[in-house]
Amino acid sequence: MLGTVLDAGADDFLAKPVSAELLHARITIAGRNIAQRQARRAAETALARARWLAGIGETSLALQHEINNPLTALLGNAALLQTSEYTREDEREFVVAMIEQAKRIGDVVQRLSSLKDPKTVPYVRGATMLDLSPPEPEEDEE
Repeated sequence: MLGTVLDAGADDFLAKPVSAELLHARITIAGRNIAQRQARRAAETALARARWLAGIGETSLALQHEINNPLTALLGNAALLQTSEYTREDEREFVVAMIEQAKRIGDVVQRLSSLKDPKTVPYVRGATMLDLSPPEPEEDEE
């Protein structure tokens, strides 16, 4: 009988005869258990949210790091093209550089969308960021 009650979800029981003092003690214990479980669930929820927010911060830091450099180069070359003070060959080099930087940005976005097992790497001042570095080239097995 006790096994059936415990399997059904009971976590406490009262033996007969029941006194008011014993019943009060059991109710106090049950109330404390409920409060402890609620506090643990609230802490777990807060921890999950903190991890989620940390993940967002690590992702945005990685995107800022990985995209700002090629974007700056791309915009710099575009600004140079606007001045029209360069030869046709110089302009061609600027366009080639712009295409390369745009491809770098595209590669970062592609790596982000294909992450299967996200990892973090150390950054500056103790911060961590999502690792969006290109994958290591695989060596041919012979």
